[in-house]
Amino acid sequence: MLKYLFAAFLISICLIVGKALAHYIGFFPGSIYGMLLFAAILASNIFDEAAIGAAIAKIINIMPLVFLPVCVGVIQYGDLLQTSGWKIVAVGMSSTLSVMALVAFICAKILRDERCD
Repeated sequence: MLKYLFAAFLISICLIVGKALAHYIGFFPGSIYGMLLFAAILASNIFDEAAIGAAIAKIINIMPLVFLPVCVGVIQYGDLLQTSGWKIVAVGMSSTLSVMALVAFICAKILRDERCD
């Protein structure tokens, strides 16, 4: 139980620091700064990655609860979806495919560079 609380505390601290950085620096949202800080902490091996990973796996199991408000919004704005739903789907799919292509390109470049070394 303590490792779950510690993981939630660590994620919360990273988010708070990220929001403070976003307030002072700007440019990116606080969640991005927080995520980068959390990744840096995990990469530095300051804390046991396995313990934090096990706690995060449990947190991910309850993640579908986060999407309940989205479902309620879809129900409330059904008429908007009937008129503009195809636009929303097109934007969602094109942005998702663009991000996937960019990540694939970056990963391929990184892996190619590692093989050359």
